[in-house]
Amino acid sequence: MSLIFNFLKSITNFFVELAHQKESINYGLKKGGILTGVVVLQILSSSPFLSFQVDITTPLLIYFMIKESESLSFVLAMYGALLLEGAYFFPFGFYFASYSCFWLFLTSTREYIRWQNAYTWLSFLFLSQALLVSMEILLSFIKLSVISSETIFYFASSIFIRFITSIIIFVLLSIRGILVFPKG
Repeated sequence: MSLIFNFLKSITNFFVELAHQKESINYGLKKGGILTGVVVLQILSSSPFLSFQVDITTPLLIYFMIKESESLSFVLAMYGALLLEGAYFFPFGFYFASYSCFWLFLTSTREYIRWQNAYTWLSFLFLSQALLVSMEILLSFIKLSVISSETIFYFASSIFIRFITSIIIFVLLSIRGILVFPKG
């Protein structure tokens, strides 16, 4: 009987805490709306005339993974992965695996790194873009099974273009005051 009573008490406490956290739910929904807008902007900006994919979602997700709580950053990462999985023609799980790796690595190391330095942010942005492109290289080599100098040049320049895009987004976020360096 006490087991049932404790179970009902924990459910009641959950709903009481949920009522107190209504502001945090609205906060999470606002972040999800921002993420949806950025994904739609990325999908609209990808053109068949451009040979490179411009990635503006990953820098924002990296920022969310570093700045937000673990649960909110995980939900945002999986929501962004779900949106991107439906928009692009990579095998199912490409973005889920990538963003899960980012989330796991960033949430386990973010307390031990000083985030006041811009070089730290830039290094994590570069590593995230390099991981995505390296996964694309692996998938392309599995599908094509041909290694040529053109494909190597394409992927090397893709890392460079994505990193430059990440830097531009990083600078715009910091100029607008959105990028706030957390204490660390």
